[in-house]
Parts: sequence; structure tokens; C-alpha cells
Amino acid sequence: MFTKEQTKVMKPVLGRKYAADVLAVLSSKKIVSYKNMPYRENTIRAVFGCKQGNYEIENAILKVYTDRLQAVKQMEWEKEQLLNANTL
Repeated sequence: MFTKEQTKVMKPVLGRKYAADVLAVLSSKKIVSYKNMPYRENTIRAVFGCKQGNYEIENAILKVYTDRLQAVKQMEWEKEQLLNANTL
């Protein structure tokens, strides 16, 4: 289960529209609820908001977080390269 401190760190990177990406990760891995139905966005938000624990959803959230963090770092690197190229 995520702690409040962990969610505070992850929230700026994940933003507001993270649940759809988490659902995509879950469906690509064919992970469903005990009723054999796809998880709902409310459940994903409850897990991220520390109200409910679910190992599979937590792993999917972490996957989306690392993917987005890597994308942010890549954009920052490209920005630096462009700015450095313009100063030469």
C-alpha cells in the first residue's frame, strides 16, 4: 500500500489523467478483478489515494510513473541539448 509521502512524490509526475494509462497497463497484462471484470478507475484512484491496497494495481501505477518520469527526463535532456546547441 502506498504511503502519503509516496503519493506526494508521484502525483506531480502522474498528473490527473493517470488512471486511463494504468488501465491500459492492466489490460495489456490481462489483469482483472476477482469478478473477472476490468478494474474501474475509481478502484485505481482509491489504491493511489491510500484508501485501498492492491498489489497488481500498485505495480501498474509504478510502471506508469516510471514511464512518465523517463519521458520527462528525456524531454529535459532534449531541451538542454537544444539550448546548448543554440549557445554555440
